[in-house]
Amino acid sequence: MRKLVVGALAVGSVAAIVLPAVSSAATSSNTTLQINVTGGDISISAPAGPVVLGSGDLTTGTLSGTFTNSVGSVAVTDNRGALAASWTVNAAFTDWHPSTAGASDHTADVSAATTLYTTGSKTAGNAVFVSLASAAGLGSLLPVASGTGVGINSATWNPTVAVPKAGFTTAATYTATLTHSVTVIA
Repeated sequence: MRKLVVGALAVGSVAAIVLPAVSSAATSSNTTLQINVTGGDISISAPAGPVVLGSGDLTTGTLSGTFTNSVGSVAVTDNRGALAASWTVNAAFTDWHPSTAGASDHTADVSAATTLYTTGSKTAGNAVFVSLASAAGLGSLLPVASGTGVGINSATWNPTVAVPKAGFTTAATYTATLTHSVTVIA
């Protein structure tokens, strides 16, 4: 007995479906993406003062010992965002000038060479901070600290200033200026 099927498959038969050939060549396209991140500046801040280092009384004879005090918080804020950020802090003193002397009279000045700057330890910030050796005679800018960091970094410290009393021989209010500056290390 034979089956005749018109227009349909008989049960138990297998049909093959032939699809058209598809090309095997694949293509791609790459797009470079970019993000621009900008950094800022590096800055240093210190107290405006006046910072009083002490007082002495000449009526007891020649002053002895040291006038000393902490300056207050000095801070470097490095907003450059560098991958390897490095900086150095420099400091300098002017001579101590008495208030009783005229602007051009420097005969009673006490030399900056006798003044001692001690950096001390970092009190805040994420920079790797190096306190350099205490420096005396900062008549010109000399390094007192350095720092390194990745990206935004900062350091805060509280330096101490000391000056021998023996050089102060005139009754007056003496003033000097302490200048801090920060230099970027390339």
